[in-house]
Amino acid sequence: MYHANITTSAQRNATKPTLTPQPRSHEHKRQPVMTIQGVYLEPVSIHSDEFKDFGVRFRHKLVSLYEINYAELVRGYLGDATEWDVTAYYHGTWHCGCVDQRIYNDQNSRINVHDWCSSMSCSTKGIMASGHLRTKLTALEGHFFSPVVDIAKSFAQSRRLLGAVSPHLSIFVCIARHIQSSSKGAHYYYVQNDCEILPVFLAIVRV
Repeated sequence: MYHANITTSAQRNATKPTLTPQPRSHEHKRQPVMTIQGVYLEPVSIHSDEFKDFGVRFRHKLVSLYEINYAELVRGYLGDATEWDVTAYYHGTWHCGCVDQRIYNDQNSRINVHDWCSSMSCSTKGIMASGHLRTKLTALEGHFFSPVVDIAKSFAQSRRLLGAVSPHLSIFVCIARHIQSSSKGAHYYYVQNDCEILPVFLAIVRV
């Protein structure tokens, strides 16, 4: 099992993110379609340096932060750590209302990805469980993200109008590789394939 550590503090901005081996608590058979699978989410303490750092980035509207842990189903799928851009990129998406239920975690316990919510169409759960799924996209450009928090929040708010109104936004903090500039404008970037973007944290943010 693996999780990706994204560099967040100013002192570590010159380093590359690391893909750190974790003890294997699950064994997965190889599957022909999915090459990486979210296994569980680990809550990040509000007292930690990571939470405080992202709290500033989200202008003190960060409510909860979860780290996503993965199983690599095909050996070498994540590649070498030096391939990944150390920059924190943000991707805002739709949620079914599940994040409203997950802002409180009194036991501070990890949550199995497949237990996150029961919706079959929730984009938040879908990204954690099986990636962005390029096959669902119709645009020529692929998975959009930005190093600018407000752009990701704007996209999440536009997606929010598609479902139940919620006081919270779902924003993934990602690392990426083979990044391309988008025709949408400055600070818009994209990658073409699931294997080129890895959500590291799920941030639940007030609107």
